[in-house]
Amino acid sequence: MCIDNDIEDLALAGYEVLTQGFHVLDTNGDGVIDADELKDVLTELSEAIIEDNAEEVIAAFDEDGDGHIDEEEYDEFVDEITDIVQGILDDHEHDA
Repeated sequence: MCIDNDIEDLALAGYEVLTQGFHVLDTNGDGVIDADELKDVLTELSEAIIEDNAEEVIAAFDEDGDGHIDEEEYDEFVDEITDIVQGILDDHEHDA
């Protein structure tokens, strides 16, 4: 299913931003990460999800076809993303 690759790509992108370290988050280069810098990075990641994948995510996890994600479907969505991120972390630990 295509959505699995999209979710994995998003999880990997988020993970890469975090693992690229401090300098990626310290966007103004002043040696500290402030709330505005963190909000900017999180906004960029969420915009990517919204712009590119929101409808696909709904369709992939909307098991009853009502056009919405209910709590049970949401829990399954979170479980899948958690599994993907854990797999990325496991691969990274294995490569290190």
